[in-house]
Amino acid sequence: MRYQTLRGIPLAFAFEWPVHPSHSGSDWFVLHGAVTLDNGDTGDNEGSGLHADVSVNISRAVVNALPSLDPKDARSMAINAVRKYLDTRDLLLVKSGKRQPVNASSRVYSIVRNEWTFNNISDDELRLFLERKVYWDCVRGGNPKSWIGDPVEAQYVNSEPERLLSIAQSLASNKDGSIVLEAGLALPTDKLRAKSDEFNQAVATALADLNAKHAYERA
Repeated sequence: MRYQTLRGIPLAFAFEWPVHPSHSGSDWFVLHGAVTLDNGDTGDNEGSGLHADVSVNISRAVVNALPSLDPKDARSMAINAVRKYLDTRDLLLVKSGKRQPVNASSRVYSIVRNEWTFNNISDDELRLFLERKVYWDCVRGGNPKSWIGDPVEAQYVNSEPERLLSIAQSLASNKDGSIVLEAGLALPTDKLRAKSDEFNQAVATALADLNAKHAYERA
């Protein structure tokens, strides 16, 4: 399943389970994996092969907050920690390169509030996020429907699945809506398909900003 960043970059994830203690002897736990740009065939192959090999470094506080380090409990955190690093442009998508660190620590979990702290976004931002989600899942991903109440997505935007479903209902509330909602699953309408250029341009802009930040840091 694709998961996109807040700026609309669609991604595919693969992790090398299990999570293991750091070989350096520190108190961290480590999960290796890879994240790949998954925007389908654009016709020009400009983004073909862009990826990041990652080392998700999990602090003891985050380990203690998770029910277990099994995939069923840790996968959501790993996906969202990587996405947050792309949101803040601290991870670079390249065609080749060494493994890059992603720290899952107080940056993603508040010990004081005992809650995840990935992203707080407005309802308008969430509407756009969900439109992009359905577009990449269905129009470009070939899936017949998109799961709106996915807990991974809810965690990423510091919400509950119910909020995502409520916003999705507003997108499907009239005959000119951008999606059709059926039992929590969304289907794209022609109105959403017509936004193809907008969504693809968002990817190009986000990748350009990401590359510009890292080029500046290397200069």
